[in-house]
Amino acid sequence: MPVRRPVVEREAAQRSVITRILPKREVQAFGSIEVYPKKVRFRTQNPGEKVYLLVRAHVITNIGWIIRVAILSAMPIFAFSIFNYLRIEFGFFSEEYVILVLFAYYISVVASALMNLLSWYYNIYLVTSERVLQYEFRPLLAYKVSEAEIENIQDVSQVSIGFFPNIFGYGDIRVQTAANKSRFFFRAVPKPVWFRNVIADLSSLVRAYEP
Repeated sequence: MPVRRPVVEREAAQRSVITRILPKREVQAFGSIEVYPKKVRFRTQNPGEKVYLLVRAHVITNIGWIIRVAILSAMPIFAFSIFNYLRIEFGFFSEEYVILVLFAYYISVVASALMNLLSWYYNIYLVTSERVLQYEFRPLLAYKVSEAEIENIQDVSQVSIGFFPNIFGYGDIRVQTAANKSRFFFRAVPKPVWFRNVIADLSSLVRAYEP
C-alpha cells in the first residue's frame, strides 16, 4: 500500500485539475462540441483512456452546400415556370421521359446532400486523456485516422481569418508535436480560443503528472 499511495494521490490531483479545465458534461456550439461525450468508443482506445472532447467543424460551415442543394432543387421548378410563361412546349419528349429525368436529377441532388452531411458528421476530432485524434471521412472513398500523443504536443495555435469565422466564432487550430515534427490541423472548429486552451492545458497536465 505505501507504494501505491503516491500513484493514487497523483491520479486524484490530476482529476481535480481536469475538473477545472472541463467542469462538466455539456454540448456546445449547436452540437459541434461535446464535452465528456456519451457512448464514444474507438478501435484503438486503451484501457482507462477517457474521451474528453468530441469536436466537429462548426455547423455554419454546412451553409454553402445547403444553399447549393436548395438552388439545385428549385431549378427545375423555376425552369418549368419560365417555359410555361413563354409557352414553350417540348412535345417531342414523352411525359414518362421527363419524369424519369427529373427522378434521376433529384436522386443525384439528394445523394450530394447526404454525402456532404455524412462528411461533416463523421469528420471529427477527439481529445482523450492520452492523445488527440483526427478522423477524416470521405464518403465512398476513404477513412483516415491521424493521432498524436498529448504529452508530445509542443505548440497549439489558433487562426480565425475572414468574415464568417469572426462573426460565428470558429477557426483553425494547428497542433505542433515533438515526434517527427508532425502537425495536425483542426479546421473550422467552434470556439477556437477555448479549444486551443483546453488542448494546451491537458498537454501540460499530462506532462506535469508523468510518473
